[in-house]
Amino acid sequence: MAWEPPPASPFKGVKWSLGLLGFIGYVWVVHKGVTPFGETMVIAAVLGVVLSGDRIRMPIEWVLHATFLIMAGAGVAGSRFPDAAAATWVEVAKVTIIFFVAVNVVRTPAQLRFLIIAWVFIYARYPVKGAMVNWIGGVTVGGRVAWNFAFSNPNELAAFSLTPVAMCAGLLATERRRLVWWGALSILPALCLVVSVTQSRAGMIALGAVLLSTLLYLRPKPKTLAMLALAGAMAFPLVPDATWDRLSGLKNIFSAEDMRGVDQEGSAEQRYAIWKVARAIIADYPVFGVGIGAYAATHREYASSPDLPQIAKGARDTHSTYLNTIGETGFVGLILLAVAWIHVLYRSGVAAAVIKKWSPQVAAQLQFLRIGFVGLLVAGIWGTYQKGPFMWCYMAILITFEQVYVPIATAALAGGNAPALPQQAPARRTGRTLF
Repeated sequence: MAWEPPPASPFKGVKWSLGLLGFIGYVWVVHKGVTPFGETMVIAAVLGVVLSGDRIRMPIEWVLHATFLIMAGAGVAGSRFPDAAAATWVEVAKVTIIFFVAVNVVRTPAQLRFLIIAWVFIYARYPVKGAMVNWIGGVTVGGRVAWNFAFSNPNELAAFSLTPVAMCAGLLATERRRLVWWGALSILPALCLVVSVTQSRAGMIALGAVLLSTLLYLRPKPKTLAMLALAGAMAFPLVPDATWDRLSGLKNIFSAEDMRGVDQEGSAEQRYAIWKVARAIIADYPVFGVGIGAYAATHREYASSPDLPQIAKGARDTHSTYLNTIGETGFVGLILLAVAWIHVLYRSGVAAAVIKKWSPQVAAQLQFLRIGFVGLLVAGIWGTYQKGPFMWCYMAILITFEQVYVPIATAALAGGNAPALPQQAPARRTGRTLF
């Protein structure tokens, strides 16, 4: 069965379930910040998964995360900071449950498509709109644009905007030029603008990695490349001067002592000093770390040295997914999570190769989603994201994509009876191009 582009309506063909509605409700809650309803949505989604009668999925990535949780929990009782350890462990346990729900709620292409469209719309409706309103109104955090709740930190707003960028690119690869396609096309530049107005160097570097990876994957023709260059030139004036100033300071990384002079506000110097403390902690606790949730208090103890600048003192986070994981759970913890991250990229890459033989457009969508995850991993060098739900929910989309589409592609290529797809009109675009 040949691939055909999806129908105009994102609702058509969707098999509604309590699990799917609960999970989409949870996505809405964490973006809008309606905290009291978050647990209700997760409970509804769990019940929906358990009562659905579908085969329960426990992919290796979820097993590794659950193993990480068990290992981290083993050290809570003996932690020097038991209250902080217990509270953090509970939050990570919630993420494990949410991850379990996320890999089980979607069973059909129509459900997966609706989830991606809903996620993009929700992100545009709340964080993107909120950040744009703040930018236009001059409401900033130290001159940098952010929003509320999980997006109140400019660096995190920039990092979390990378995955919707990839989702929009994926929709442009598969949708017909109707409402969803035009919606994705309009949201995509707004997301890139949000990353730039946060003035997040990590976000800009990660976005650059996403755009470069996209160009290498697409290998656009000279005409298309010229159009993209023109679009970039038109967008250039919209990027605030302060963003270019912060990026230009990176040229002083290797010449500035202790990162002084990289930026006026001393952000790079503070990060460098914090990482020096992190290296010292890791050197003393390399195998299992200081315990989950105990890093900030341990940092406060180590940072009491008079040799460190004042900006590095106190209870601090590492501002790095990888240093934080090692600091709290040692290299054992990092290996567990790193294997999960690498494996999801590997399995989705294999899936894309299989799907491409059936549909280059669907394979392109998956490749864009993979690129978005790589961007998030790059941003994780300068931000701590492994304890929150966003990274793992996005991983669930990659896993689900493989689970849903590989059997369809395999059956179609073998000439078998593939599951019916909610797709109707003949394809009008081929290959990797988005336009």
